[in-house]
Amino acid sequence: MFNKKKIEVIEKKLEEQQKDINKNQEKISTLKDKLKELTISNKELKSSMDKILDTLEGENFSKEWDEYQKYKEMKDQLPDIEEMYKLKRLKQLIIQRENLSGTITTCRLLLAKYEALDPRSYPTSSTANLLNDYIKENNSIFEAIDGILKYLKSKSDQKDLLELFKLYAISTEWLKP
Repeated sequence: MFNKKKIEVIEKKLEEQQKDINKNQEKISTLKDKLKELTISNKELKSSMDKILDTLEGENFSKEWDEYQKYKEMKDQLPDIEEMYKLKRLKQLIIQRENLSGTITTCRLLLAKYEALDPRSYPTSSTANLLNDYIKENNSIFEAIDGILKYLKSKSDQKDLLELFKLYAISTEWLKP
């Protein structure tokens, strides 16, 4: 009987140990699953890191980085909506003035041709009137450009203004003397 009790106690201990073993096996299985997830996550991180390193070592990175740095500096200085509208209008007026300049030159050549053909003709032809209209339009464009430039100069200094022109792809050729 004494042995029977000892055997029962030992069997209970064995059952408890078996339960502990089962629990530990479940924990091991869970840890293996977590290890697989971490391995997959590690591969993804390594892949992302490789992509970042490839980008950093790429040929265009320094140029893109410089542009980003320039953007960081400029983002606080970006114009308000009214200034953006004025810049857009300025760009349109510059293009319009360039086109009109070519048209005025053509009209002047036509007028010179007519006068060369008939020197007695008085420049009251439709070409002369058209030329005068184009010149008036050109002058109004110059006035509009001057008004926009005065407004923009009042909002920012010369250097910032040139940077904005570059940012909005506005040609500065017409500013040169």
